[in-house]
Amino acid sequence: MRSNAENHQPPVARNLFDLHRTPFLTAAKRFDVAGVGGLIMELQAAAQHDSPSVEEILQTQALRAEDGDVDVQRHLLGVRHYLKEVVEGAASTWETLAGEHTNYRALLNKIDRYRRQNDESVLLVTFNYDLLLEHALNAQLGIAKPHLQSYPDGPYHLIKPHGSTNWFRVNELVEDLTPAQVIQEGGLIDQSMPVTMTKDEPKPGWLPALAVPTTSKSSFECPPPHVESLEVLLAEVDRLLVVGWRGQEQTFLDMCANQIPQGLTGLVISQETGSATKIALQLSNSIPDSRILASPSTGFSNALRWDRAVEAAWKGEPESDSPKP
Repeated sequence: MRSNAENHQPPVARNLFDLHRTPFLTAAKRFDVAGVGGLIMELQAAAQHDSPSVEEILQTQALRAEDGDVDVQRHLLGVRHYLKEVVEGAASTWETLAGEHTNYRALLNKIDRYRRQNDESVLLVTFNYDLLLEHALNAQLGIAKPHLQSYPDGPYHLIKPHGSTNWFRVNELVEDLTPAQVIQEGGLIDQSMPVTMTKDEPKPGWLPALAVPTTSKSSFECPPPHVESLEVLLAEVDRLLVVGWRGQEQTFLDMCANQIPQGLTGLVISQETGSATKIALQLSNSIPDSRILASPSTGFSNALRWDRAVEAAWKGEPESDSPKP
């Protein structure tokens, strides 16, 4: 039996389709239109095994959609709506259960100590859809991101290449339709409308601006000015701290290889030291002349118990003497 906290914990990629979590099953039923449920069940099965992965299955479906398969286009529209509901609900409940004291706040608090010493700026890149990082920035540092134009602004530049639960693509022709009706329309929906966000209640027919997780992720689901800012900001990066990222976004890796100056130092924190080592090696191979190391601290929470991880990343030094959990 899952605890209430476990049932609402923000999911990582492979757990996005865990229908054993009651809210996820409810969402799957809600958007089971035009056969969407079959794809979600397929993704649930994939999440329980290493191959094929959720990303591999969705990559295959995305290619079919690009080839004009209207049924698959409907299925992927349904997945977008499903992802928005489950991620938004899980993050909101998790913040309530945590009293808004999330790991992000602790991390930002530690980073800001070092940032203020030299009056530097910080580039935050997250591939998560939720608003936990935005809320932590505001609660801990008093930095709000109230509109799209404010995201790339410093001293904390925030870029979300894969979109956000409060971003949408607006098509006025279908904005008053229900999500189920929009999914049913399928290939008739224009998914290329500009990304926008609103403080008000979104129209039911607006398309969530979320990138469906695939292996290639060849395009970003964020405003073009954000991508332009990301390219400029990456050229100024000289230290890197990676937390809980698997390094599979090839488009972003290519951008890092092209934009980040030589001589980068970095540190990778993952749930297991083995995966941290693998990710560190992958990043080192992608970014020329870089020196990216795996942290001996396992897991986000454990790494935050001491300043060593953030200090090591900031100073470009190996993390040493980290107590084992």
